[in-house]
Amino acid sequence: MFYLSSKGKVDNNEERDGHLVSLNLTLKQLGAMQVNLLFEQEALFVRIKCQDAATVDTVEHYCSELHEALQPFSIRSIQVTTGAEDPALALLHRLQPQTGQQSAVFDARV
Repeated sequence: MFYLSSKGKVDNNEERDGHLVSLNLTLKQLGAMQVNLLFEQEALFVRIKCQDAATVDTVEHYCSELHEALQPFSIRSIQVTTGAEDPALALLHRLQPQTGQQSAVFDARV
């Protein structure tokens, strides 16, 4: 699953463009992962959610290589945590968000 959005206001009510790309993946040897790439204020912020702690350890082992590869994009940080959900469930949540949650994939307003 792939999701792209644009962000608007920041803390001081200034309008700034930002772009968020979210990838929900299931990889054969790593399991479920969610990768969020936020490009905002001329910098890239990466957050990787993994299925379990063992996968976090594996991904963290390669973070220096990832940081080096993304350096042309002015990378500011890479965070690796647990908490990734199955991509099929993530899609279902996007299709039918609960009140106060992120926007739906489909806009059902008439």
